[in-house]
Amino acid sequence: MDERDPLDVDRLLIVTFTEAAAAEMKERIRDAIENALEDTPGNVHLQRQATLIHSARITTIHSFCLSVIREHFHAINLDPGFRIAEEGELKLLRQDVLEEMLESCYDEGTEAFLEFAEKFSTGRSDRQLEEVILQLYEYAGSYPQPEKWLNACVDNYQVENEHFSDAGFVQILIESIRQNLQGARILLNEALHICEESDGPYLYAEALEADLMMIETMEKAETFEAFYGKINQIAWKRLSAKKDETIDPEKKEAVKMLREKAKKMVKDLQETCFYETPEELAEDLRNTGSTMEELVFLVTTFARLFAEKKRSRNVIDFQDMEQFALQILTEENDAVIVNTPVYYPFLDAVKNNHRNLICSDLKNENGEYSIDFDDFEKKITDHQVKLFILCSPHNPAGRVWKKEELKRLFEICRAHQVYIISDEIHQDLVFGENKHIPSLSTGEYDDIMVSIVAASKTFNIAGAQNSMVIIPDEKLQEKWDAYVKGNRVLGGNAFGYVAAQAAYAGGNEWLTLDLDQIEENYQYLKAELAEKLPEAVVTPLEGTYLCWIKS
Repeated sequence: MDERDPLDVDRLLIVTFTEAAAAEMKERIRDAIENALEDTPGNVHLQRQATLIHSARITTIHSFCLSVIREHFHAINLDPGFRIAEEGELKLLRQDVLEEMLESCYDEGTEAFLEFAEKFSTGRSDRQLEEVILQLYEYAGSYPQPEKWLNACVDNYQVENEHFSDAGFVQILIESIRQNLQGARILLNEALHICEESDGPYLYAEALEADLMMIETMEKAETFEAFYGKINQIAWKRLSAKKDETIDPEKKEAVKMLREKAKKMVKDLQETCFYETPEELAEDLRNTGSTMEELVFLVTTFARLFAEKKRSRNVIDFQDMEQFALQILTEENDAVIVNTPVYYPFLDAVKNNHRNLICSDLKNENGEYSIDFDDFEKKITDHQVKLFILCSPHNPAGRVWKKEELKRLFEICRAHQVYIISDEIHQDLVFGENKHIPSLSTGEYDDIMVSIVAASKTFNIAGAQNSMVIIPDEKLQEKWDAYVKGNRVLGGNAFGYVAAQAAYAGGNEWLTLDLDQIEENYQYLKAELAEKLPEAVVTPLEGTYLCWIKS
């Protein structure tokens, strides 16, 4: 707690999965306040929190979305008397709409629909057909703009041979292929290391080296066509049949096993991704495109008819709550600014949410980074920026921003009505005389700021998938709720809560050793590069566990 500028508990947003969890969280906070009051009974601020806890925003995501809709129903032309339909009612309603829609489609008897129905219907039953439509409808609803996403799916099937590798899904496929090849290479390297041991099967080394050269050549392919050509020319060299009594039989078998695993990974790629030529695959996609187009037509038609049916009864479901909140609180193509270079998911988050990415480059003077405030403000005004995503401490520049730097950034944002998301995940990894300044401690910026922290970097528990979002302002709480819900970020898990609590309660010794190790690694790297690659510029490490190097 900041004693100079304490925060009231009713200014925070705490979101849980269930009402029971929300009640438990409120009880825990109440107990913590009461325990703190026992230590400092005269603390006026704590006394106030004991009263405010009853009105604290501790709720489920859906409850919060519902409050947004009730306050802004007019923005989406919703009758204020709406209710949330029960699941049984919705199931019957969905089935009625499906049956009416399919009956109409059979009556019209278009060639596209009849061909589609023939592929998915079994006998006299349309159950499989209905299930396909409903499954895609539910899945599409997890995206901020379901219909736009569905139409993009159709576009993926319209690929030309000469532009096949440029298709978005093919690029994703290529990356997956590279990852699998990398996995095979790691296995082969592990096997080769065993061969190099004193009692290792050195006779196998020649074949493994040839395997590695072959895999590394494949990894360098840039297009799907190039991968196809290389992966179908694979010729695994036979392992040496010579015998040597000095070789450990267990190590011999271990090498064989690792190599077989690598070969299987490549074989699986051949069978799943390269079972036909790129031209044949593109042709199959185009031929399947009509089926996908009809499926999307049926899903979007069902979505429209189902929405109309719900409107007629003045009911909404949970998917509606998410979508309505998103419509109320966000707009596409809003400009978002970041300081680059920066951790690439910052950039992806902006693009994936259909926002306009604006980059303000940090100034770099001999490896030391600083903020170009003039450029930052100019780009905000030129592009009518709505949101600033701050990385503090900065990844990868290694900067721990000083208080005066942060305040200047935030004053610019306030002057131009720009919201701030401050990612402070490296907050505990700070070195030397540097001190991390929490963004919310810099002044009166609560109404425009969201602060994000986690224990994952500090204690190496990223797998626990637990983080904390601090949102003092009520209106911002509502906006944030809609944002994360639209991206299907539903919350953490029980293990993550326990792991974070345990880490902060008993992990100080570990953190101290961790910081010492990071510092030692950094100094070693810096010394080695100075000797062996003197042209490399190593950025001073003020914070994070990363090192940024430029030639």
